[in-house]
Amino acid sequence: MAHNHEAALAAVRAEMPPDDLLCDLGNFFKVFGDPTRIKILYSLFESELCVCAIAELLGMEQSAISHQLRVLKEAKLVTSRREGKTVFYSLADDHVNLIIAQGYNHITEGERTVKKTFRMEDLDCAHCAAKMEDGIRKLDGVSEVHINFLAQKMIIEAEEDRFDDIMKQAVKIVKKIEPDCRIVF
Repeated sequence: MAHNHEAALAAVRAEMPPDDLLCDLGNFFKVFGDPTRIKILYSLFESELCVCAIAELLGMEQSAISHQLRVLKEAKLVTSRREGKTVFYSLADDHVNLIIAQGYNHITEGERTVKKTFRMEDLDCAHCAAKMEDGIRKLDGVSEVHINFLAQKMIIEAEEDRFDDIMKQAVKIVKKIEPDCRIVF
């Protein structure tokens, strides 16, 4: 059965930028294809830096850093200012921060986890600790959990952005299995 794509194609054609702009956009994103340039951009997130500081930070020659800074400057991703003989570089504007942050968030989505250790009180048996582990491990966003009955502690690794909610659910699981037991925050 043939599909009629004409309406969808007409809508896309109406919004499609000209080829020269799409080519420029492709070239812009190519600048992000070099790991050294990404490291430089990341270093400039925190502070304005001179070439020698960036070279020291990345363990590279100043000439290599200067070359990459020239590429970044031509792409309007960094800007510079001179103070005496020293040139300081910084990110060109907030758009650069946003581009890097969005890219980082995209590639690490679901991967950012935190690992925390909590003391537990009144955990009375190893079997109950194992049941708590099983229940908490099944929570969405939990990577790993270990509850040590003898040490009275819990180590949990879970998604950073959901950690507080996961811990609220963990408290409920613990209370359901051993009402007197508690996780010390």
